Amino acid sequence: MDTFNLFDALLKAENDDDVKKVLKQYDFLNYDPNNWKPLGGFENNEGFLAGQNPTPEGALVEKITNSIDAILLKECKKRGIDPKGNDAPSNQKEAVKDFFNIDKGEISELYKPNAPDSRLTELAQNIQLFATGSAKGTFPSISIYDSGEGQSPETIEDTFLSLARTNKAAIKFTQGKFNQGGTATIRFSGNHGFNLILTKKYPELEEKDNHWAYTLIRTFSPEERGDDNIIHSAYFLKPDDNILVIDKKTLKVLPDKDFNPYMSEISYGSFIKLYNYEWFKQNYFSRRPREQLEAIYTSALLPARVMDCRSFIKDKSTAYTNLYGVWIRDANKFISGVKTSTIEDTSLGTLKVKYGVYPMDTDKETLRHGTGIQLALNNQVHGEFRTHIILKDLKLTAVADYLKLQIDASDLKSETLSKILKTDRATLAISETTKKIENLIIEDLKSDPELKKIDAEIRAKRSAQALSDEKITREIMRKYLLKDPFFKSLLTGQKQRFIKNMPEEEKIVFEGLKFPTFVTFSNDDNYYEKNVARNHSPQIELITDANDDYFDRLDQPGEIIVEPDLIRNYKVRSGIIYLTLDQPTNLNVGDSYDVVIKITDLQKQTSYPSHFENIAKITITKDIKNNESKKSNSKRTQENIGIPEVKKQNAEWLEDNFPSFEKYHSVFHSDNQWYGNLDNPYLETLLAPLKTEAEKDRIIFLFFESLLYLGMTLQRDSEKFSIFDIDDTNKLITEILSANASLVVPIITQLNEIIKQEF
Repeated sequence: MDTFNLFDALLKAENDDDVKKVLKQYDFLNYDPNNWKPLGGFENNEGFLAGQNPTPEGALVEKITNSIDAILLKECKKRGIDPKGNDAPSNQKEAVKDFFNIDKGEISELYKPNAPDSRLTELAQNIQLFATGSAKGTFPSISIYDSGEGQSPETIEDTFLSLARTNKAAIKFTQGKFNQGGTATIRFSGNHGFNLILTKKYPELEEKDNHWAYTLIRTFSPEERGDDNIIHSAYFLKPDDNILVIDKKTLKVLPDKDFNPYMSEISYGSFIKLYNYEWFKQNYFSRRPREQLEAIYTSALLPARVMDCRSFIKDKSTAYTNLYGVWIRDANKFISGVKTSTIEDTSLGTLKVKYGVYPMDTDKETLRHGTGIQLALNNQVHGEFRTHIILKDLKLTAVADYLKLQIDASDLKSETLSKILKTDRATLAISETTKKIENLIIEDLKSDPELKKIDAEIRAKRSAQALSDEKITREIMRKYLLKDPFFKSLLTGQKQRFIKNMPEEEKIVFEGLKFPTFVTFSNDDNYYEKNVARNHSPQIELITDANDDYFDRLDQPGEIIVEPDLIRNYKVRSGIIYLTLDQPTNLNVGDSYDVVIKITDLQKQTSYPSHFENIAKITITKDIKNNESKKSNSKRTQENIGIPEVKKQNAEWLEDNFPSFEKYHSVFHSDNQWYGNLDNPYLETLLAPLKTEAEKDRIIFLFFESLLYLGMTLQRDSEKFSIFDIDDTNKLITEILSANASLVVPIITQLNEIIKQEF
């Protein structure tokens, strides 16, 4: 058998049918235990495969992390370093720093939005992903190549074709610990799970004859196998119990500079092709799909080249880009940049918190893939916390749609990780440990003034936009209403109040220093006395001139030491160090204790004094009930327009104040005041499908405003109702408005769009 021709035919096949034709030609199409061996060495492997990453993009990220591991292992071994030895890097960033001479071990140091460092382009050649296929509207095939250590015919079964092995568990600078990166993509690869694997050892690491090894993974159903086992299982091609090999120095598998596939040569490394990968059809691989990868692999250790080589792709200028990760690519897009803080817990370990808030004009697709509260390990997302629970407790409803928040779990204790992580790397275990971490996140964010400020700014902008739209509508309606003598008389002297949230204030940009020159309390002293309720956590603020990333950066970070060791979380925001402490146990009202806060860094250690020291004296006061601490601090301004206001109330209030009120009443007039029913069933139906508060506020405004205008018109013509012999005109108007409640919003919405363009 000509193994090269078989490989070449499989390589250039672009869908399930093409692969089946090739297999039929070589008599490998049907199940034969002499040719097809169970993946992982055991038949019943479907359950194992089903427990892996549940999304196509998540499964593909597993390939990328395996590629990076392979590259780091190659660099380590070619330097003669034992990857499991004491001389090996202790983590991935250290490996990237040592092996590629990248400052801090972060490619963000090389990235600039409009002019990335040429080294990034060079590094991206080491990992290449590209989509192929010709038929528009069908799932493409996706290939991934890495110039890593590669494998030999003797080792391919113990690596690419293994399941549940601990191949890299003892290597500190690798990511692939669960041994699933080679198989997570099978379920998304067409109807038969076709995955082509090609690999060759890096020449310097192979002493004997160095051949390419390859195989094809596929699934067989019980019917195809002809057995009584009811499950599908995965197998790999090994004819007559021999791994397929190719004795060639190079193979053409990569795209050329014009994005023509299978034209550029490789001499070692690993190549995998996933047929009919069920993910996207029309989208350019280099656009939305790449963004979805970056939302999971949020800060890539090494860049990857992403290309779309499908024949129907016309715009070649956008068919290629590099994969960096959302934190790197979007760093300059976030409002106020990327913010960090640290949470310490003696039982769990250390949590590093990082967040950014997208602007309101960010497109919905970016927000859909880029937001949420994620837990990451070595920059790869391993699951999401229950975002709705956390944000509901924080009452950050405005910022919720724009917030990307990541919790770095790299410094959590191993026993903590075992209680929260799942092998699918998409969800977290709902354990008591997970809930405890969520509570720590809530507490940390509650003390973050920057997040509260951004939330208030978004509220203000939403209100301003809503008010702008409302004012346009009202001004237009007023323009026409004032032509009517009745309305002109009715509107004279009447006031309409609109409520605005906090107006935007002129921003003062804080410019900090890498190393602080002072750290004091707000009284410019190093001693401060504070009263704290026994049931509250002490919160201390220190004034400094250090940058926001002072404690959390990789390069020469500051260190904070608290005596006694009560520290819970800490952060720096615009010249203020926010510090939350645990309250000592067994304290009584009136007791006091001193907290010594020492802050130091590399620069302070070279001169005297060696650290900044501040002392806070905490005195315990009586417990505070929750309702005692609630204060209203909203700032409101009023604006007069001259159209009556609809006083909006819930049904319970209206029922208590108006005996004749019924649940279908929408807007009604009483004692020179218009009232609106917020619980009107028609209104609830209109609001049900809406997701954002801004959309709901807009519909509520249109609902009551349009019924108000109709009610005022009926008031104007109320004399005509005398022919019906009706004593209570207001009751008739109320019933008419209730009957029209389901119709007014669609009508006024269309009208509003038309007149807004005119105005």
